Amino acid sequence: EVYSTLLFHCGSAERFAVLLPMINHIEKIQTKDIEQVSDKEYINIKGDSVLVVRINEILSIQPEEDLEQMYLILPKHTSRNFGLLASRLEDIVQVSSNIDSDSISEDGLLGSCILDEQMVLFVDMHRIIDIVSPGSSALPEKVEEVRGKIKILHAEDTLIFRQIVRGYLESDGYEVVSANDGQEAYEMFQEDKYDLLLSDMEMPEMDGFGLIRAIRSGSFNNQVPAIALTTLARPEDREKGLRLGFDRYELKIDRSALLATVSDVLKTKQQGTAS
Repeated sequence: EVYSTLLFHCGSAERFAVLLPMINHIEKIQTKDIEQVSDKEYINIKGDSVLVVRINEILSIQPEEDLEQMYLILPKHTSRNFGLLASRLEDIVQVSSNIDSDSISEDGLLGSCILDEQMVLFVDMHRIIDIVSPGSSALPEKVEEVRGKIKILHAEDTLIFRQIVRGYLESDGYEVVSANDGQEAYEMFQEDKYDLLLSDMEMPEMDGFGLIRAIRSGSFNNQVPAIALTTLARPEDREKGLRLGFDRYELKIDRSALLATVSDVLKTKQQGTAS
């Protein structure tokens, strides 16, 4: 599996990457237009005040290059108007899903990979803004059940999306157990009890449709609420998923919407149990 990725530089050394579906747009800016307000920097883009984030102030990397013209990478699905400052855009490439999350472990990074014999660092856009501006994500209030922490089973075959979604959920206090595909998720589901199922739709061995069909037709915890995760849902897939037993469909890269949906589904379950 491959996905479209933007490669860019901040300084002269490290190469960075952001998944293309997570980018709203890119602005070429004049660095003289950046204004200092207290301990933060802002720039006016089409009438909006945008927070400028320098990655070298968050991660242990080389200082950014001091250029007259630079680029601001503005992400999708964030409640705060901000952009990552880049000195140079390299290319848009297709990167395989083999992202290493162990070799380089630093808050604000999803992991790394080797591309053209050079290391590429994948930036966690949502975590970056949490570090720069704590509390700006405006996350929904999570559900606390009487019996303790909520346990979520997450089925996803692509490592980087497992990391992204897991990070969203754990940052909001949920316990997450990951499965590499639908078949593994179904076997884990039969061995333990979970409060919620999150499932990708396209997976080897057993896809999301097969997984929810098997769970709903079984006798063990078959009423567990389930949310289908996708990057781009076709109407026919959505209708099929809901018909087979998913409670909701949600974009896996939209953090706020996903957490709001998780909270809402769990509250609905809690209210149904209480009644």
